[in-house]
Amino acid sequence: MAEEDHEKSNSNGAIKKAPAFPELEIRSEEVQEIIGRPPHWLVRWGIASFFIVLALIFLSASTIQYPETLNAPLQLTVINAPKTVEAKVNGKLVRLFKEDNMQVEEGEVLAWLESTADHASVIALSSTLDSLDHWLQDNNIESIRSLGMLSYKNLGSLQSSFQSFDQVYREFLDYLPGAYYHDQKEILAEELEYTRQLLEHLEVQKQIQQTTLQLAEREYEAQKKLAEKDLIADLELDRAESELANQQLPLQQTESAIINNRMAQSAKQKEIMDLERQISQQQAVFAQAMYNLKSTVDEWKRSYLLTVPATGTLFYSGILQEKQTVSAGQELFLIQPESTNFFGELIITQRSFGKIEEGQQVLVRFSGYPYSEFGSVAGSIEYLSDIPVRDSLFFAKVQFPNGLNTNYGYKLTPKNGMTGTGEIITQDMRLITRVYNNLTKELR
Repeated sequence: MAEEDHEKSNSNGAIKKAPAFPELEIRSEEVQEIIGRPPHWLVRWGIASFFIVLALIFLSASTIQYPETLNAPLQLTVINAPKTVEAKVNGKLVRLFKEDNMQVEEGEVLAWLESTADHASVIALSSTLDSLDHWLQDNNIESIRSLGMLSYKNLGSLQSSFQSFDQVYREFLDYLPGAYYHDQKEILAEELEYTRQLLEHLEVQKQIQQTTLQLAEREYEAQKKLAEKDLIADLELDRAESELANQQLPLQQTESAIINNRMAQSAKQKEIMDLERQISQQQAVFAQAMYNLKSTVDEWKRSYLLTVPATGTLFYSGILQEKQTVSAGQELFLIQPESTNFFGELIITQRSFGKIEEGQQVLVRFSGYPYSEFGSVAGSIEYLSDIPVRDSLFFAKVQFPNGLNTNYGYKLTPKNGMTGTGEIITQDMRLITRVYNNLTKELR
């Protein structure tokens, strides 16, 4: 055994010498295999690898830009925002005129709501009132006269208002050209003209009588001088005096007739003025009655006719069909205008104001659209107020060059008053600089 301990045979029959130090003699092949295996590369190059990774980290930290951001509350302001059409009263949808996703024009009727009045009759009455208003403004009395009597039934709650207006309207027709009061005015004008012509004749007659009187006066004066010289008898003087008196009386009568004629003219003029005033007052009464009825009809239309508030695309707010019951305040339609402008209002405190400049990017996350699902919307600061607008707060206007398209591919619908948070990117700082600033900030 001792001999076997100092020498061993290999596979070729060679004899190995025993190790010089018996205490280091390897007795296990497994141990010999572990010790004889070369070390792993990480062991051989561990330190070098550590410094290489550390250098890469510093290089990346020096290259990567880490943006510095500030958060501020934002509110969306929409110009020409989508318009909603709501039911004003409880009732049924009697009739629908427009389909979903149609192009509609402002003022078009979308639907009729249930009412005690006949919708077609009220619409016809409204059209007549609009025409009357237009003709009255243009003083087109002939068109009003040609309209004639009005006859509208099935007006429901509007019937009594229409009856009151119709009574005033019928009275007003009597004051139009061709009617009683207008004819009366023409007769008065005719009489006034005759009176003026009579005055002209009286003036001519007066002139003739004045000439005759002057001749009689001269004849009397001549006879008087002859009588004073006893060249004629007193009877001749009396006859000349009688002729003078006879010529004075017609002149006085003519002058009285002229005065009476002028008084008659004044009376006719007063009658015409009173009649014109009465016609004017009746026209004012008619206009007032018309506007009162028009206001009542317009109020009815606002309640029972759903109309397009602005030109755009029509969208149903839900499933709508005729005979469907709706409630007051229920949103039925949405009108998307052809062009909608909007911008964001950022409220910035003095603590953050110094780092914010025009042109900086803003990432907006709207409260109604969770960020994890919809993402954020990119914008930029277009305007920044130089002075506080209220309570030491500054105002910034944010524009959205790409609209309300999120980075997740969603297109948000702009609604006035939408709120959210704006993340303002104030500067792109290197990561290593930011880490250094944070460390030095802690030390300070």
